[in-house]
Amino acid sequence: MLYTINMRKHNSEIVHTLLKVIHSLQELDKRTSNYGTDETLSYGEIHMIDKIRDYQGLHISAIAKRIGVTRGAVSQMVKKLEKKGMVVKEPCPDNLSRISIRLTEKGKRAATEHEKYHRNFSEKVTSILGSYSKEDQEKIAEFLRGLLEVINQI
Repeated sequence: MLYTINMRKHNSEIVHTLLKVIHSLQELDKRTSNYGTDETLSYGEIHMIDKIRDYQGLHISAIAKRIGVTRGAVSQMVKKLEKKGMVVKEPCPDNLSRISIRLTEKGKRAATEHEKYHRNFSEKVTSILGSYSKEDQEKIAEFLRGLLEVINQI
């Protein structure tokens, strides 16, 4: 009986801490969402900037095909990013009837800052995980995979 009560208390503490972590990440995202520019960028926008950097100079259809989304989705995102000064459209050199997309200096800066953000976060998490045994790390990974599955079902 005492074990069950202690387990519930421990589980409650884990859930409460997890909710605090989620809230803290949301607050961090709000503070860092301009990625060194004067524009606030959504999660989708900064990740599209990353993809455009990866596929610099490709046209919208090619980007859509490479990342597995519709041409319309890429086109809408590109319009938003163009208004924010992150990308420019220009004729493809090999096919003037197509428009290629490239990052502006501002877009490149945002991509670089986003990459730094991920690298810094990854280094900090890796440092924390380094204090755990290989078995404990696998249990943590298993817990996070299960948690993600639950979140995706909600």
